[in-house]
Amino acid sequence: MCAALCAAGLAAASHPAAAEDKPVLWRSLDAQDLRQRFVGTTIEGVYNNGEAFSEELKADMSTFYRDQDDATPGEYELKGEFICFAYPVAIETGCFRVWQRSANCYDMYIAEGQGFPAVGLYQRMVGTGWDSRFWRADEEPTCPGAQLARAPGPAPT
Repeated sequence: MCAALCAAGLAAASHPAAAEDKPVLWRSLDAQDLRQRFVGTTIEGVYNNGEAFSEELKADMSTFYRDQDDATPGEYELKGEFICFAYPVAIETGCFRVWQRSANCYDMYIAEGQGFPAVGLYQRMVGTGWDSRFWRADEEPTCPGAQLARAPGPAPT
């Protein structure tokens, strides 16, 4: 049984065109993926409490963040599997792991060691425990739930 399944898996993995044709989903993005997908774009999203936000991620690694209460410039950097934000005003900041949920839907999980418990692989797979969910503003969002109207609402599970 395993021989047939393993052989099929190896054949699929060894076919590079198939990997290029479809995006790999349900995975953590690394710095190269983050740079390719988000640098020079604007993202829109919601926090787990339903509050909407947007963030312009400029090519010079500066950012402009907006939510219902704040609008501020800042900076970001890409470190391994994390994107880290810093702002000159007192808003929550830190480093986040980005998990690709679907073609244009991403979940952010605060990095371990910042006073928060680690979110495990199972939680990422089923789409729970995220701090924010976002999408590229220049493409049609593919996130589940009512947030896609770009208005604050209850967070999906």
